Amino acid sequence: MPDKKESQIVDTTGKIVYALNIDLIDSTKKGLQFNQSELDRFNLNLVAQIKPYIRKLKLSSTLIKFTGDGWIVATEHENEVIPLCCLATIMASRFQKDMSKETGIPIDKIPSLRLAICGGRDIFVNLPDGRGDWVGDSIRCANRAIGNCLPNQILIDYITYRWALRDFKCEKENIDAHPEKFKATKKEEDLILYNLGDLKIEAAKDLEAPECFIYTFQFLGKSSAAKELHQQVLVSSLNEAKKQNINEDSRQSILIKLNRLISVNPFFSNALKILKDIKKAGLSPNIKTYNMLIHKSPNYALAVSWFKEMANENVLPNEVTYSTIIRKAPYLKLAIIWYKRMLNKDIKPNVYTYNALLSKTADIKEAVYWYEEMLKNDVSANSIVFNTIINKTSDLKEAESWFNKMFDENISPDVHTYIALIKHSSNLTEARVWYDRLIASELTPIYPLYLILLQKASSYAQASEFFKEEIEKKIKTNAFIYNVLLNCNPEFAEAIKIYEKMIKEKIRPNAITFNSMINKAPTLKDANVWRKKMIEAKIAPKTKTYNFLIKKASDFGKGEILLSEMQKEGLEPNFYTFQILFNLDLSNISADKLLIWFLKRKYHPEKVIEYAIASYRTSQLTKQALRLALDYPHLKESRKLMRDYSKESILYYKEISESIPNHPSADYALGIALIEGGKGFKAISHLKNALKLATATKRKENIKYLLRTIKKTSVKQTSS
Repeated sequence: MPDKKESQIVDTTGKIVYALNIDLIDSTKKGLQFNQSELDRFNLNLVAQIKPYIRKLKLSSTLIKFTGDGWIVATEHENEVIPLCCLATIMASRFQKDMSKETGIPIDKIPSLRLAICGGRDIFVNLPDGRGDWVGDSIRCANRAIGNCLPNQILIDYITYRWALRDFKCEKENIDAHPEKFKATKKEEDLILYNLGDLKIEAAKDLEAPECFIYTFQFLGKSSAAKELHQQVLVSSLNEAKKQNINEDSRQSILIKLNRLISVNPFFSNALKILKDIKKAGLSPNIKTYNMLIHKSPNYALAVSWFKEMANENVLPNEVTYSTIIRKAPYLKLAIIWYKRMLNKDIKPNVYTYNALLSKTADIKEAVYWYEEMLKNDVSANSIVFNTIINKTSDLKEAESWFNKMFDENISPDVHTYIALIKHSSNLTEARVWYDRLIASELTPIYPLYLILLQKASSYAQASEFFKEEIEKKIKTNAFIYNVLLNCNPEFAEAIKIYEKMIKEKIRPNAITFNSMINKAPTLKDANVWRKKMIEAKIAPKTKTYNFLIKKASDFGKGEILLSEMQKEGLEPNFYTFQILFNLDLSNISADKLLIWFLKRKYHPEKVIEYAIASYRTSQLTKQALRLALDYPHLKESRKLMRDYSKESILYYKEISESIPNHPSADYALGIALIEGGKGFKAISHLKNALKLATATKRKENIKYLLRTIKKTSVKQTSS
């Protein structure tokens, strides 16, 4: 696109421009069938629907206009005509399916499209609002042509047909045979139009830019065709490379094709196979080959190995190489090493380098350092830089100051900027200020934004109101949205209503939904009803599910039964399982039996014993609590028990020490009990004896530490 100038007409000479016009058929009539919520969701998704295809087909440099009922995509570049045809093919096939999926509106209520691509002489102008536009024959002809389209048909003019006929199935369209409603009512000229049909798989062998074809097949759900196309390009390119007397320019053209295949292939293993074929064909991988391999490497070590191979092959790294490795580095210190190497090689870092470094910073201080370093090196920031910094700020006030700085540097905030600010907001009221600004900026909200906003609600009433006012109207609700609503609501009866609404809207509950219902159930009986529903929905209960069920048990015995059921299903308890179990009523099981039961488990973290000690104390079973503390005297809860029941604990452990002289824990426990009772000097002999009996390294170290502490304390007391 030409650069915009102050004058209205930028290019008076004119250029051949190709314009794709995409328009909704009967959009007003179809729109009247929508309720207000459906209409809002449809309009929001309509604006963003084309974006991923534009990006993947590398059409971001084209002029793109949203018309309210569709889009116009125009380009002056001949090499973008075929990608433009690919875009039209994808939109004709995918639009109704994609919109139905994103909005939840039945596909038969989604308008079909009419599409036309025409070429003509246009001039580039600046509009009064500062935007640029092509004016002339291309868009005018495309506007005329779409009036003759059948539903989801693509019509092209002769100039476009000459570009497309080799790669697409094209045939002249008999407009006279169309029903009257699919004929243009206004005819200012006779247009010769052709139907743009399917992409030809056999066209692959000589493609200069095969990625747009592979992407097209992938977007159309024709993965086998994409693989076949990929293989044809690979084989034809390799055969060409093996020919005798092939010149260097031809070899480089083949390498470009093969590099593109590496680029479009999502699997690293396939990229390695292509590299092997490149070498086998006698071609030398270049900087682009290695940069893509580094980018696709699943880990840092592998990325570095490619860098070393580059050096061995005398392929010089560039800013992309270093920036990619910096991105792969697992932590900032390592990333800085590569940054310094980059500078030592006189390779200028770019904004992507600093984005990679900023992403590894731990706090705002580190982030600001790299921002200032970037400015020192005359590198301009982008929205990603500011988004990262805003995310690192400690509060909303600081975040807002960086938001304002974006405007000072003429950088427009994007959706992720507003998400960062909303995350810093302390409540939904504060968050909605930023949400309203996002909407006013005509940015399209994305699904995670609504989840974050909903989680900011301070009450179920506030969350429910926001859900009805904004979410239901603007996006297709799903199980995750409803799960947040469930978590906001403390009442079981209201949770049931939310669940019933999900079912009514044909939203399939997931494991989180059922876990929430089990957790909110007032009794174990109610919780088991929801476990049954979960199994009926073919969702297997997990450890977390059983943790919620065990929490409903009235005592340890009933909880243990649920644990047995859980283990029969091949699920193992985690720390929280034992925590929940030991928080139950333990009055029907002695500390000795509890320890035998616990130590038989494959997994038995000692720290969880603290919950059992606290539980016995709650039930006023002090002796049982002291029994657990005997084996685990070093735990925080054990020492608290000894401190609160100093006399009882000293007598209890002294009796065991005297009756069983070589008891493995009695002197250890007695020593700690004496320390907690303020009798550290008396503890020394018991701790020394405990040290002789100790076998575990950790216990030995702890006893030595206690003895050193007593000695230091006594020295201080003596000197004072």
